[in-house]
Amino acid sequence: MNAREQRLLMNMVNLVTAPGREHRVIREVNNWAKSRVDVDLTTDRTGNLIIKRKGISTTRPLVLVAHMDHPGFLVTRRKGKRIHAIFRGVINHKYIRYARIRLYRNNDDTPTTEGTIVHVTPSNEPYGGHRVEVACDCSTPVRPGDVMTWALKPARIRRGQLYAPVTDNLTGVAAAMICFDRLVDCPHDIRLLFTRAEEVGCLGAIEADRSGLLPPSAQIVVLENTRCYPDTPVGGGPIVRVGDRTCTYDPDLTFRIKSIANNYATRHRDFRWQYRLMLGGSCEASVYQILGYSTSCVCLALANYHNMNERTGKIDTERISLNDFQCMVKLLVEIGSQLPRTKHLDRSALELQNSRTRLKELLIL
Repeated sequence: MNAREQRLLMNMVNLVTAPGREHRVIREVNNWAKSRVDVDLTTDRTGNLIIKRKGISTTRPLVLVAHMDHPGFLVTRRKGKRIHAIFRGVINHKYIRYARIRLYRNNDDTPTTEGTIVHVTPSNEPYGGHRVEVACDCSTPVRPGDVMTWALKPARIRRGQLYAPVTDNLTGVAAAMICFDRLVDCPHDIRLLFTRAEEVGCLGAIEADRSGLLPPSAQIVVLENTRCYPDTPVGGGPIVRVGDRTCTYDPDLTFRIKSIANNYATRHRDFRWQYRLMLGGSCEASVYQILGYSTSCVCLALANYHNMNERTGKIDTERISLNDFQCMVKLLVEIGSQLPRTKHLDRSALELQNSRTRLKELLIL
């Protein structure tokens, strides 16, 4: 990763974002696209962004997808010296009380004030809904819809690890952009889709389908961050994800991506990757798969998922391996270069190939 790519990554993971308040990320993506003469950027009515090369269009494009939001607070009102807000996204409410937060006006990139959460009303809603009261200096005007985020240190790299307020999923956005730049001379129809409000029910993904941003025969590769586990550790390389809690993804597409990763690892001994069915949660890949698209997923193992440090029980920066990120970009470049040229297997041939592969693995074991 060169210096320009690293600046793009570090700038992205320092951005303030929340479900429905992704405008700072949208602005950065727009500026990036406008600086490239060969790029077309289109948006739908909800603010999803689709990016493609000018003059290249097929009925079966490869689409790299990443969402632009991260769990955060939206201000509902101010009452005296307290700011009231609601949390959007999934988090255990036990981490919230007494946490420090920063308040951002909608059109301001610098925090106007900091405060402490002094009261929490837990919610049983599936995508957050915890209501909080924040004690802070309220001399600054506060409006409903303003964003509050955790008061955390800016992004930094230490001992090969990237610590950042938001890696989920702005590292996915950054990886897609870097990959797109590296494939500038690639003749294939490769597109990027950046969606909104994934953390509150994949609303952007659903609207992307409704608005026609995705051709029906598109091959979709979702980029994600996912909670690390002992068998999918941070530092083990990007994960080719077979499925999640909701469903398994397209076996044909996943198998071809697995083959690309395996072949690349054979040629490059420093390339690490993982291959797992991960049942800890659901992501946008399930939405596209259920809607009928050919879908797979490549993700990064993430520590302190949604800023929850399980060791300390407190809010903390999220953490990924910088090498995992670099290997993800390398894998995406390989996928973009090779996947459109690989043959689609019919189900019977695919099942036979999988059986042979499994038999070899058993014989080796």
